[in-house]
Amino acid sequence: MFYSEVKKMSTQHPVISPYEASEIVLLKSLTNLHPGVGRAGGIVDLPVQKDNLGFPIIYSSSLKGVLKSALWQFDRNAAITLFGPDLEDEEKFTSAVAILDAFTLVFPVRSLEGVYAYVTSPLLLNRFNELLNMIGIEYNYMQNLSKLSINYGECKASQKAESLLKIAAINKIVINEEIDLECKVDRSNDIEQLENLLGI
Repeated sequence: MFYSEVKKMSTQHPVISPYEASEIVLLKSLTNLHPGVGRAGGIVDLPVQKDNLGFPIIYSSSLKGVLKSALWQFDRNAAITLFGPDLEDEEKFTSAVAILDAFTLVFPVRSLEGVYAYVTSPLLLNRFNELLNMIGIEYNYMQNLSKLSINYGECKASQKAESLLKIAAINKIVINEEIDLECKVDRSNDIEQLENLLGI
């Protein structure tokens, strides 16, 4: 079982689709999460669900099943109305809501300050920015971050990390004791705005 914090981002822009409204929901896992693919020849455990780029993902069917099960305990009719009937039900109709896959936006990595920190990449931010644009949400800082150019072996950090970099006096960050990166502080406040959006 896992618990999550959910943060919704509303929009009043018109959305061109069969649906009348759309939301982007940010999920933050508070405990270990292992959405398995349900089949594999592995000996120890099932592989984690992954997208076409190899990043961890939670398939929409997994999310929809969890939401339907949670609502089913409180109101069976509402669960059927929103998420559709069960396979054994006689009446068949499409669910009232469509749920997309949950893509990875940030990864937790071990840190000497605060146990762990979050990292992401322009690639992941660009995908998130495309989803925002699809439903009519535009953030300038997201546009800037998704187009950020970072050289191999480098990283950008928020101004919160500046004091830690000064203490280290070498402007380097080591991720999971394996990846050694030259680190520069981002002075544009774009990263701080993203951190505020994500609540990290």
